[in-house]
Amino acid sequence: MMKHPSRVAKLIAGIVMCLGGFATTGAFAAEGSIPAPFRENAKQKTVELEFPYWSYILKATVFDAGRSDRRGHDLSFKWDNSRARWGNKSKTAMEGNRLYFQAFDDQNLEALVKVRERMEKLPTKYAFDTLTRDQQLAYWLNLYNVTLVEHLVKTYPTKRLQDTLYGDGSLLDQKLLNVAGVPLSLNDIHHRILIPKWRDPLVMYGLFHGYVSSPNLRREAYTAENVYDLLADNAKEFVNSIRGVVADGSELHVAELYEINAALFPNWDHDLRAHLNQYLNPGYAALAGQTTELYADTQDYYIADLSLGITMDRTMGVNLGEDIAGYERTVARGGRGFPGHVIAYASKVQKKKSRQKATVSVEEVDDSTEKTKKSKDK
Repeated sequence: MMKHPSRVAKLIAGIVMCLGGFATTGAFAAEGSIPAPFRENAKQKTVELEFPYWSYILKATVFDAGRSDRRGHDLSFKWDNSRARWGNKSKTAMEGNRLYFQAFDDQNLEALVKVRERMEKLPTKYAFDTLTRDQQLAYWLNLYNVTLVEHLVKTYPTKRLQDTLYGDGSLLDQKLLNVAGVPLSLNDIHHRILIPKWRDPLVMYGLFHGYVSSPNLRREAYTAENVYDLLADNAKEFVNSIRGVVADGSELHVAELYEINAALFPNWDHDLRAHLNQYLNPGYAALAGQTTELYADTQDYYIADLSLGITMDRTMGVNLGEDIAGYERTVARGGRGFPGHVIAYASKVQKKKSRQKATVSVEEVDDSTEKTKKSKDK
């Protein structure tokens, strides 16, 4: 049964009452120019590190938009008789998961802050060097994402995030955290810890930046057990989307995300193409292989918000349950109580998923038929 956001607030805020700490015992490490407290790690796992409250919030507020169909659609709408169009006019607008920013009213924001604080203080309770590399990776990705979401919620509504995240005094450069006595910005986590320690392009797909051209925010927290599987899935989704990679004649256009992470591709053209070929679907990899020029210029800084950063709709009394996956079911029943532009978006997502499901089914039938034919031929 769907519930009003105020009840969602109580549901999420309720986790604050049982926040006795994450199920963990641990430590953290890093190397090179990485701050000293984060340089060492355990070789074997001796403690459990999980993030159930962050997972709960993600499941409650992240809308799974499915895979890209490479068709390109905008998400702009008109109100009443207005000539102006509101929303995201980019052809990448239908891509990537969405966060329901408006679910974070006062109570939900309080819960989010408490989850971030607990995560931030974890190294004061458990030494970093008692955690394995996989546990550390999961920790940093979760801490980065929960911190970014918290501060984007505090500045919401902001439709385009480029100026918020980049340039002088940007959110990413602010020392928002203090971990094990070390003041850290989100850029410190990204460029002083994650890249130097792991030197693995997969890591960049775990960092949510809040805008459409960002890697997906998942509906579950990262853990040592799932982190590489989820990162690989994010990589495959991103690379096979038009916000990630577009082959156009002799030109290969890729997301500015890759330029931001250029340190992971020291031999830029060769290393980046090799990385992309690991995840591109075979047909599109062939197209990309025919290109001779590479440009990191694909971007969509429109906020990855389920409501498109639009708060003025008169029907904004949304009935949203604790699991946003139920949103599609509600839309299928007519979307009672939902803003028109959000219903339109969710309906488009439904249709896209239905087309993709039908395509997969046909491919599976054809594959099965071919195998049967070969078996009879024998």
